[in-house]
Amino acid sequence: MSETATEAVVSAACLELYSGYGWDGDDHWGAGTHPGWGSNGSAQYQAHYHDAAQGHLDFVAYIDDGLQAYLRGYTFSLDQRRPPRRRCQP
Repeated sequence: MSETATEAVVSAACLELYSGYGWDGDDHWGAGTHPGWGSNGSAQYQAHYHDAAQGHLDFVAYIDDGLQAYLRGYTFSLDQRRPPRRRCQP
């Protein structure tokens, strides 16, 4: 990587797009700053927990049925430099 490219990457990493979150997030987030997070009585926590659980279930279903076919097609594309032909479903 050239010196110019390295400098560009370092400069991009130094941008504080989230008011310091990237560099010192632990100083801005925690139980003291958001006391309602993590409590079982919080509706926001319950909704987040439900969404996360559903996401995990969706991901497991994708691993069980779909990931293998995707990876097979992806590696074919890397090897052949073209997408695989779609098979007709009977």
